[in-house]
Amino acid sequence: MAVSTACKCTINWPRWMRQKATDGTAIAKALDYSLGRWEALTRFLDDGALPIDNNWIENRIRPIALGRSNWLFAGSLRAGKRAAAVMSLIQSAKLNGHDPYRYLKDVLERLPTQPASRIGELLPHSWTPAVIALTHRVRARCLARTLTIDDSEYLKVYQRALPSLQLAMTLAIRTLALPADVLKLGPRNVKRYDDGTRTLRWSRGKTNVKVEVAIVGELAAALEPFLTNPTLHPTFVRREDGLPYTVDGIGAVFQRACVGYTGRGKRYSPNGDAVPDLGLRDLRAKGATEMYRAGIDIRRIQKLLGHKSVSTTEIYLKRLLAEIVRPNEQPIIALASKPST
Repeated sequence: MAVSTACKCTINWPRWMRQKATDGTAIAKALDYSLGRWEALTRFLDDGALPIDNNWIENRIRPIALGRSNWLFAGSLRAGKRAAAVMSLIQSAKLNGHDPYRYLKDVLERLPTQPASRIGELLPHSWTPAVIALTHRVRARCLARTLTIDDSEYLKVYQRALPSLQLAMTLAIRTLALPADVLKLGPRNVKRYDDGTRTLRWSRGKTNVKVEVAIVGELAAALEPFLTNPTLHPTFVRREDGLPYTVDGIGAVFQRACVGYTGRGKRYSPNGDAVPDLGLRDLRAKGATEMYRAGIDIRRIQKLLGHKSVSTTEIYLKRLLAEIVRPNEQPIIALASKPST
């Protein structure tokens, strides 16, 4: 209500000034321009995530505007549309932290053999270099990692990650939610109780089991900006343009962080400092195994994982945690080498 009132009060001033300005003058034209676009100009008052101006976009189209005279003749209308599409891809690649040359070179090399059903993998927000993409597809066919992630691997990826990926990592390891559920969590899942308790409540995607997790500790610290400053965005984890990530999209961002490529012009890390085979599903496994090793009641782990029974959780944990057993110690060689009496 306060925002709407402020908006109404603010528009009174330019209207009043326009009544005083003489038609045809520069100030009159400027006021007419502003009043005719007032709804768009004040849109940021309704959504705090929107910038107050479009300078960011203006700066990105500046090279195109400066070179306009050189591109006066594109050959045909169709050629002009193609040029516009290529320029859009280049700027989108930059927005997602890619080197445009590397991105276009890789995409053009893979395009002839890329299945039409997976063409979305080549879009800037989902793209990963060919070698990493192959690793990612092989990994997707695996049910789980052979070994769980250690703290050094986790911290290495976390320190390289962009804020959106850091938030996704925290949600996965603290709530033990499935990747698709992590990406769907948002302000609507926050529940507040009269005693001040705050929780995250959602239904597990595959089983529809209800899960409710207390917002405390590192989870509370990660979500505090969203709890103190409500937003109209439906999800916590989202791209720079405000749209939610897909599972494939966040997987591509994860792969770049694993190999040491943080985006924004930064190259792959040297000295082989890569972390192989790491994703949100692995962080879920890491969180569950850490709780089990710490002696936490398995029923609590079951509730976080969203399993329907404790036996399902036991099977899940046994698949992740190999039990150490002694080898066959019956002597064979020792008996053969023993001198006869």
